[in-house]
Amino acid sequence: MNIYDTWLSKSIIAKHGLFDHDNPEHSMGAIKSAIKNKFPIMLSVQALNDGSLICFSEKSLSRLTGCDGYISKINFSDLKDVYLCKTKFKILTLEEALAEIGDSVPVLINIINDFCSTKMPSDVYALMQKYPNSNYAIMSTNPTTVKWFMDNAPAIVRGIKACKFSEKTLCSYKTKRLTKLKHCKDCNPDFICYNAKLLPNRYVKKHRNLPLLAYGVSSKSEHMKMQGLCDNVIFDSFIPER
Repeated sequence: MNIYDTWLSKSIIAKHGLFDHDNPEHSMGAIKSAIKNKFPIMLSVQALNDGSLICFSEKSLSRLTGCDGYISKINFSDLKDVYLCKTKFKILTLEEALAEIGDSVPVLINIINDFCSTKMPSDVYALMQKYPNSNYAIMSTNPTTVKWFMDNAPAIVRGIKACKFSEKTLCSYKTKRLTKLKHCKDCNPDFICYNAKLLPNRYVKKHRNLPLLAYGVSSKSEHMKMQGLCDNVIFDSFIPER
């Protein structure tokens, strides 16, 4: 497969759905809006303490819900009265999101498992099989997760995600090595996803043979700056021209 000819390079991707004040990120409203406007969707997925997979990007509930609790320490039953940004929308499970999306638009699943959950990649893959979509891809900052897909589900397009980390370690990995994409040789990614604010840089230039996605593109001016620096963008907070 030539990824340069696929949606990963040619169709700009809506981060956490097409969200706004009334339809928060990762809400059913944001997902339906992205589907209506035919944008591929990036879903950030984490595992709760009980193993439930939810669409949520933060380590704690506070910013998006106003409630207390760390994602890794709560169970799905703890979310029964939790709503996103004072709206009618609750936190979605990955299963709910994939069931709604079906095969309507492509899906990029960003797997967040900073605590080295070895079961999470297989659980995500099991749901992908339950809700088949011909245009799935996964990515993660955790090279172990990307390698799991290389070893166990090589047909799924996989990417490594990187930025400049605030922590010194992530899982058992030194973040300086993650920033420098030192683990590409271990997990053989099909593409690289990098923080737009850090492009261009010498680390991605060493992997010119791989498609490059820029994430964190939050305005039309930032979108314009990315022209020629990457193959595609993951956008939020504005509606890009196509």
